[in-house]
Amino acid sequence: MVVNSKEEIIRKHLDERPNRYNIAALITIVGLLLIFIVFNLLGLVEVNHIFICVSAIASIVCYLIIYLIGKKKLIDNPKTKYIIMGICLLMIFIIYVLLNIYATLGLLVPIIISTQYSSKRITIVTIILSMLIALIGPIFSYYLGSFSYKFQLGFIESVFGLDVVKVAPAALTELGKLTRIIQYLSIPSAIIVGGIGILTIALTKNNRDSLDSQIEAAELSSRINEQLDWETKMKERMLSSLSDIIESRDATTGSHVRRTVDILEIILNRMVEDENSPIDEKYAEMILKVAPTHDLGKIAISDDILNKPGPLTKEEYDIIKTHPLKSADIIRTVFSDIMPNDLYQIALNIALYHHEKFDGSGYPFGLKGEDIPLEARIVAMADVYDALVSKRPYKNPYSFKEAADYMDSVSNSHFDQRLYPYFKKSLSEIEKNYQNN
Repeated sequence: MVVNSKEEIIRKHLDERPNRYNIAALITIVGLLLIFIVFNLLGLVEVNHIFICVSAIASIVCYLIIYLIGKKKLIDNPKTKYIIMGICLLMIFIIYVLLNIYATLGLLVPIIISTQYSSKRITIVTIILSMLIALIGPIFSYYLGSFSYKFQLGFIESVFGLDVVKVAPAALTELGKLTRIIQYLSIPSAIIVGGIGILTIALTKNNRDSLDSQIEAAELSSRINEQLDWETKMKERMLSSLSDIIESRDATTGSHVRRTVDILEIILNRMVEDENSPIDEKYAEMILKVAPTHDLGKIAISDDILNKPGPLTKEEYDIIKTHPLKSADIIRTVFSDIMPNDLYQIALNIALYHHEKFDGSGYPFGLKGEDIPLEARIVAMADVYDALVSKRPYKNPYSFKEAADYMDSVSNSHFDQRLYPYFKKSLSEIEKNYQNN
């Protein structure tokens, strides 16, 4: 599947808006041409009838193309602008042939329309074609008989103060007339159009350069975001995969990890809802991301100990108590170089300290009170509760009431009393979660 880059999306958007404006301008231009054709049919103007028919057909075809652009939803297609500019140049050519000198300013319309686009190339091509129209339009007009007779005989003289007989004895011959048209209209018009076109490019240069810079910055930002998204997804999948490894190694521990994260999410949601809570939404999201790593160290514990059906000996329990240290070692080895520092530190704290108790009687370091990192104190509540209500090789599950009573009985010694109320408020939702799953 091909995914559009941000640059492509921006360029499509930048083309769509001028396409809409320019189509509206085209409709107006074609409409004016049709009005002129009607005037000719009514006898108000005298123009070559064959050319009028060709113009009428061209106008109808242009209207159909414009209609299809809207109907087929091609307005944001990058190639649509070339169709629009082609139609515009054709219409201006027809109008210029019909009206010659009276439509000279109309040659600037395609150039103005082309500057609406971010592409400088399309403006340059339009200028060149507009200059070509300025050169050959009057010649077409002359041979089709639509050129002003007044212009041929008297307009140039009145403008430039020339005496036809003295200055141009052959002015009234066919070649003389054509020479005068090229010399006094075609070439000057082309030069003026080219000059104004160059001035237009110069005036719009800063806008185009600024636009190009924005597009380049957007593309760079897009690539960085894609890289970050890929890295984030990779890390999340790695965390999920590690949890799956734990579950395949020890189904009891693997299921415990998933349930603990579910409980934790409920408690954290309660905390985020409270404006006096010590955590915010971002902090809660980070805790949830790395919580599945808290029991990774159990991978290194013997199956005989993990799955022992009866009580553990002191020596076996001492081995179990090493799993926080082993979890931290795995996190350091796997994530220290690829995980953002704040996320890495939270993962490390949860793994190392989620078995510490608020009164200092926990393991592996016997930390007390607020010496235990906040994230570890939060995870501890979810971890203990799931251990109580879940079946283990050495015990049957507690009922919800038995687990809640036990949590209350050890809350002063095991948990932070400022955090424990969030667990209590979450308890009914936690129980529903177990019943549903």
